Amino acid sequence: MGTYGTLSKVPVNNKYTKLTYTAKNPNGTTLKTYSEVHVFKIAYATGSVAPALQIDPATGAKRPLVAMSTMNPDGISGTKVIAKVNGNMKDYKSSGIRFYGLFKVNGKLYKQGELMNGTSDSRLKTYMGKDSYFRYYPCMCIKKSSKAASIHWFSTDTGGSLYNIKTQSPQYDVLISGMHCLVHNSKPVFETETDDPYKKNFGIVYSWEGVRIADWNKLDNAYNHHGHGYGNGEETGAIQRTLFGHKSDGSFLLVCVGNSSGNGIDLRTAARLMYDLGCDYALNMDGSSPMQMRVSPTYGGPTNGKDVTCMQPDNNGVSQQYLGSAICAYLK
Repeated sequence: MGTYGTLSKVPVNNKYTKLTYTAKNPNGTTLKTYSEVHVFKIAYATGSVAPALQIDPATGAKRPLVAMSTMNPDGISGTKVIAKVNGNMKDYKSSGIRFYGLFKVNGKLYKQGELMNGTSDSRLKTYMGKDSYFRYYPCMCIKKSSKAASIHWFSTDTGGSLYNIKTQSPQYDVLISGMHCLVHNSKPVFETETDDPYKKNFGIVYSWEGVRIADWNKLDNAYNHHGHGYGNGEETGAIQRTLFGHKSDGSFLLVCVGNSSGNGIDLRTAARLMYDLGCDYALNMDGSSPMQMRVSPTYGGPTNGKDVTCMQPDNNGVSQQYLGSAICAYLK
């Protein structure tokens, strides 16, 4: 499989890089140029990633939505955090869900904005029951001792599911949920040569759970992993997006496409971009107004302490969009 476009620069380990992505037609002609691509790469040898969540890790009490500048992962000193992007979707109401999906950090499991009482918590079934788990939020699954990572859809089904939450999740140190899977097993998920959903033909991307991940020609297919309703079905629109990827060398990429003036990207091109950046796994996180990236000045960020990029105007380092979750790159 070849590339889908060209990059003006190659991201550097432990540095912020702004680059241009030129999407191409198969014949090599330019489709569109994206000039607002912001990338932070954290190398496996020196760092990793973890989620920061607005839930008290001891009591499970909700914390207020806050500016991303104040957020750090449980168990990790803020002095070690060198870059951040916004996390998954949230409820905008002050009393609402702080983050959607499944997360794990510092030995604690969280689901839909709640602290779980381990993998046997009955509340997990609400979103991971036998008949519905495969449509809910994909998880980037990370082992601190390994360069490898993967994306899975966990289930509470005990009838032989490969990724049963109780038996399989303990092997991972960190879980980070996103809205949509973009790249799986080194394949961009929207690129197919056939629309036959019943055969594993070349080009169709299936998860380890045996379910087709997505079909660009039928995004609302209820038999695929892809959740068309997440993000209000805005796959085809060129909106500002936050993307999160893993490379086979163990590094992670935090990516934002766009700025307060627009310059966004559709989801299919976002998947192609993450593939061309070398990701073997990648997720689409929350986008549009929550999109933002912060980087320490020592690692290429603005010396004035403001966001590298954000959808809404940066007000002295505090963007107007408050968050319930963030992905943080930190030094070991």
